[in-house]
Amino acid sequence: MHLPLPLFPQLAVLAALSALSAALGLFGCSEAPGPDAAAAGSGGSPPAAACVAGELTLEDGACAPAGLPADAPCQPGEIVTGDGACAPAGVAPGACAEGFAADGVAGCTPILPTRACSAGHFALPGEVTCRPVTPCAPGTWGDIPVDAQTEFVDASYDAPDADGSSERPFPTIQAAIAAAEDGAIVAIAAGSYTEDLDITGKSVRLWGRCPELVEVVGSGAEVQAVLVRPGADGTEVRALAITGAAAGVGLSGAEDVHIDGVWIHDTTDRGIAAQDDLGPTSLLVTGSLLERTSKYGLTAAGSKVSLEWSVIRGTRSNAQGRMGVGIMAMAGVDSDAGAVVTVRSAVIEDNHEFGVLAEGAAVDMEASVVRGTLEDGEQSWGVGVGVQRSSMLTLRTSVIDRNHAIGVFVASSVATVEDSVIRDTQPSAAHGFGRGLSTEMDPQTGQMGDVTVRRSLVERNHSAGVHVSGSAALLEGVVIRDTSTSSNGDAGRGISVQGKAGQRANLVLRGALVERNEEMGIFVLASDATIESTVVRDTLASASIPTGWGINIQHDPESGVRSSALIQSSLVERSAGVGLLLIGADATVERSEIRDTGPDVSGALGRGINVQWPTVASLRGVLVERSREMGIAVLGADASLEGVLVRDTEPNGDGRFGDGIAVAGETGPARADLVSSRVESSARAGLANFGALVMLEDSMFACSGFDLEGEPYLGAAFQFQHRGGTVCGCPAEEECQVHSGNIEPAKAIGPSPATP
Repeated sequence: MHLPLPLFPQLAVLAALSALSAALGLFGCSEAPGPDAAAAGSGGSPPAAACVAGELTLEDGACAPAGLPADAPCQPGEIVTGDGACAPAGVAPGACAEGFAADGVAGCTPILPTRACSAGHFALPGEVTCRPVTPCAPGTWGDIPVDAQTEFVDASYDAPDADGSSERPFPTIQAAIAAAEDGAIVAIAAGSYTEDLDITGKSVRLWGRCPELVEVVGSGAEVQAVLVRPGADGTEVRALAITGAAAGVGLSGAEDVHIDGVWIHDTTDRGIAAQDDLGPTSLLVTGSLLERTSKYGLTAAGSKVSLEWSVIRGTRSNAQGRMGVGIMAMAGVDSDAGAVVTVRSAVIEDNHEFGVLAEGAAVDMEASVVRGTLEDGEQSWGVGVGVQRSSMLTLRTSVIDRNHAIGVFVASSVATVEDSVIRDTQPSAAHGFGRGLSTEMDPQTGQMGDVTVRRSLVERNHSAGVHVSGSAALLEGVVIRDTSTSSNGDAGRGISVQGKAGQRANLVLRGALVERNEEMGIFVLASDATIESTVVRDTLASASIPTGWGINIQHDPESGVRSSALIQSSLVERSAGVGLLLIGADATVERSEIRDTGPDVSGALGRGINVQWPTVASLRGVLVERSREMGIAVLGADASLEGVLVRDTEPNGDGRFGDGIAVAGETGPARADLVSSRVESSARAGLANFGALVMLEDSMFACSGFDLEGEPYLGAAFQFQHRGGTVCGCPAEEECQVHSGNIEPAKAIGPSPATP
C-alpha cells in the first residue's frame, strides 16, 4: 500500500519558526544581511569531515562522489547476463530466432521477401522467395505414401465399378472416407471436389497430390467443408486446398488432429475452428497457408491448438466491417476452460482488427511475425496481439510490426515479452494512439494488467512506446525509442504510467534505454515507479510539442492523487526543458546524473531537476551539470539534498537565470536542506532563495556570480539557517555572504495532462 510522506510545514508554522529564529539570531532576514549576520552559526572553519562537499557518505562510512556509482556491476542502460557479464539493453544479436537477423541497433528483423506473395504462395521466416505451400510431384498420386489399406480418389473416374483401388478410384472423397479402415490414407488425385466431408468414429489421413491441383469446395449446405468429430482422434489432412461457401475445417471432440501443407482460402466463414463442445479437442497445424478466409483465420474455443511454420493472412471482415481476426483464442463453448494456443515460426499478417486475440485463454508465441494488421470498418483497431479478460500471453523472439492503434494490448491479463521487437505501430483513424505496448485494468472488475518485458526493443511507435494504465509493468533491459506524436496530436511519450478508476499503476524499470522520444521520456501520474540503472536521453521537442522532458513524476491535477518514485543509478541527459520534473510526488533520487538539459523550443527552461509543490523529495549523491537556466529548482516544495554536486549552470536561451539551485515560495512555502553538497560555476547565483527556508551544513558554493542570493517573495522573507561547515568564494575558502540584488525569481511549471 502506498503511504504518502508528510507534507512540508504550512505557512503558519514557518512564520512561527521565523519569529523564533530571529530571536535566536539563527536566520537571515528579508534585507541583505551583513557579513556577521550571514556567517552567524557557520562556526568559522568547519570541523574535519570524513567526506568533502559533493560526496555522499555511504552506510559503511565510505565516501562516494556525486553521480553514478563507480562500483556498479553494469553501466546504466545495461543488464547483467546469466554469466555475470554486462549486455546493453535490447535484443542481443545472438538471441534472434532462426529466420531472423540482428539489425545492429538492439533489435531483430525477420528474413522474408520484400514483396507480398501471390495467392497460394507463402514464405516462412528465413525464406527470401515465395513458394507454393506444397510442391506438386509428378504422377496421379504424386508422392503420397500408399499401402494396402490406401483408398484412392479421382474426380475424373466416373465408371460405376469404383471400389477405391488405384485402378478404380472413388470419384468422391466422402465415399473413400466411408470405405477406409481406421488410420488409413485417402489418396486424392487432381480435381475440384464440391462436397462437405464428415470424419466421425474413426481417423483417416486425407492426402492430396498438392494444394494447387486438389481442392475441397464446401457446398454451403454444412457449416464447414471438412468436419472432424468424436472418434476421429489422430486424423490428418495434408497437401490439399479447402475453399467454398462455408468454414474450412471444423473439429470438436477429436484430439491429435494434424493439418499439414494445406491451403485454406476464400471461405465465407472462418478458416479453421476448433472447439470443445463435443469433448476434448486438440490440433496441430504445420506448413499451411490460411488466406482470405472470413471473420477469423483460426479460432480455438476451450481447445489446444498449435500453429507451426504456417501463415495466416488477409482475413476478411464481415458485412459490418468487424472481425477479420487472424487467430482467436477463447473460453470453451459450454465450459470455462480457456483455449491454449501455441504459435511457432509463423507469419500473421494483413488481417483486420486483431492479428491475434485471446479472451480467457492462453497464447504462447515464439519466433513469429505479426504485422500489418488493418483497422476494422470503424477505423478503430488494428491491434497486433491482444489479450484480455484473464488471459495469458508469452511472447518470445518475435516481431510485432506495422499494426494499428496498439502493437501488443494486455487488458486485465498477464503477459511476458522476451527478446522481441514491437515497432512501427501506426495510429488508427478513429482513436489515434499508435502505442507499442499498452496494458490496462478492467474498470468493472478492478483486475489489473500485469506485464513483464525483458531484453526487447520498442521503437518508432506513436503516442506512447509503453502505456501502463491502472496496471503493473516490469521492464528490464528494454530499449524504448523514437516514439512520435500521434495523428490526433497525442505526444510521443516513451513510457506513460498512470492510475485508472482509483487504481494506482506501478512501474519497475531496470537497465533500460529510453531515447529520442517526443515530449517526455518517462511520465508517471498518480502512480508508483522504481527506476534503476536506466538511461533517458535526447527527449525531443518539436513545433507541435515544444518540450522534451526526460522524466516527469507528478500528481493527478484533477483528483490530487500523488505519485511516488525511487530513482537510482540512472542517467538523464540532453533533455529539452526539464531533465527530471517532480510535481506532487514523494520522490527519492540516489547516485544519479542529470546533465546537459537545454531550453525548450521557445528558449525557456533548461532545468536539470524541478521539484515543485506539493512534492517531498530526497536527492542523495546526485550530479547535476551543464543545465541551462537552473540546476535544481525547488518551488513550493520540500527538498533534502545530501552529497549533491551542481555545476556549470548557464542562462537559458533567452539569456536569463543561470542559478545552480533556486528555492522559491512559489504556490506555497518552500524548504531546502543542503548537507555536504557543492555548487560551483553558476552563471548567476550558486543558490537563490526567494522567500523560502534554506538550511546549510558542510556545503560549498564556489565561483558563481553570487554564492548566496536572498530575496523576499510574495510577502515572505528569505531565511538561511547555517548549521556549520559551509564555505563560499572562488576558491571556496570564505564565510558565506548573502547578496540581495532584486533578481528575477523562478516560476512554477504546470502539470501535464494524462495520456488519453
